[in-house]
Parts: sequence; structure tokens; C-alpha cells
Amino acid sequence: MLLKNLATNQVLTRTGRLQDIGGFREDVRRLQDWDTWLRLCSAYGGRFYRTRTPLYVMHHDHAAKAQRVSRSIALDVALEELYERNRDLYDAGSRRLLLSHARELRGEFSLWDLWLNTLHRRNSGPLRIYLRQRLRKLDPALRPGPK
Repeated sequence: MLLKNLATNQVLTRTGRLQDIGGFREDVRRLQDWDTWLRLCSAYGGRFYRTRTPLYVMHHDHAAKAQRVSRSIALDVALEELYERNRDLYDAGSRRLLLSHARELRGEFSLWDLWLNTLHRRNSGPLRIYLRQRLRKLDPALRPGPK
């Protein structure tokens, strides 16, 4: 939960628990749900249960190009703000991994980030990220097209 929003934005919980943690923070510019679930997990434990059975129907009435709160700032900035608001929940290792993701989004993924993420993920994904960013800096024409 510290490094990835596993709960998404559709969570059912007791109203009193949300009230106890102060509910959603209105000043949060992006990742409002994640911020709330982090605080909820910290206060009450981090058990989430996913069900394949639909429990409700949700209708979105958003205009195609409407400005949404969730897009009001860049994700890398939002990740750094998430950390700052909840820094007491993060140990040193989790902090480094979360902030390295912000650097990845900015194209600043370093050799240190490569090392940390390879140890954490135990796969070659971080190496691909690092090499892709370095190649782009050498020759912008090497940017991969849409997948």
C-alpha cells in the first residue's frame, strides 16, 4: 500500500473510521484516495478484500475533456506530496522507492534507482526503464512509439 494504491477509489468501510481519520483531505491535489487509504490502514490495519461480485453500479457523467481533480498536477509531484503528507508511515526503503518512481516519471531515473528497484522488484523492469531514459537523452529519435 505504501508504494502502490492497491485499494483504488472504490472502498467500502465504516463511516466512523473515515470520520476518525478526518475523511478525505480537501487540500490534496491528486491521489486523494490513496492518501485516505494510507491513513485508514495506519489507523485500522491494512486488510483489503477484493470481490468479483459487483456490489453497486456507478455512473460517470464526465465531459470527455473536463478538468478533473485527479489530473490537476503531474503524477511525479503528486507522489512527492503524498510522501510529504504521510512521511511518518514510510521507512527509509519505502521512501526511496516511492521517490525513485517520481524521478522515473521525470526521466531522472539514476543508477541508484536502478539498483534499488531491481532489488525490490526482482526483475529486469528497472533496467529497461534506465536504458530507455539514457537512450532518449543520447538521441531523441530513439523514443519508442505508442504501444
